[in-house]
Amino acid sequence: MAKTAKRSSLFASTESVVPEPAVEASAPAPVAVPTEIQPTGRKYPVARSREGKRVAATYLSGEALKQLKLLALKRDTTVQEILRDGLNLVFEREGMSRIA
Repeated sequence: MAKTAKRSSLFASTESVVPEPAVEASAPAPVAVPTEIQPTGRKYPVARSREGKRVAATYLSGEALKQLKLLALKRDTTVQEILRDGLNLVFEREGMSRIA
């Protein structure tokens, strides 16, 4: 059986290793921004369906949220649509416009 050459130790001194010269990073090439997207200082653009709208949130118990999701599934709609319908019913009951 032939003997193989002995490998150098991983723990041996690294003095004999010559470091590679540092490469200076160049500035990235400018990227063209599409004209249809206006910079707003946000991390991401606002969906068109949400333009001009504001968030109104509430905290629900786990059971109430589960029931709301089941109702949305049963009606083949979204939780957001059910909440919007409910808010419009409250507006109507109070004699206000159904604008939600």
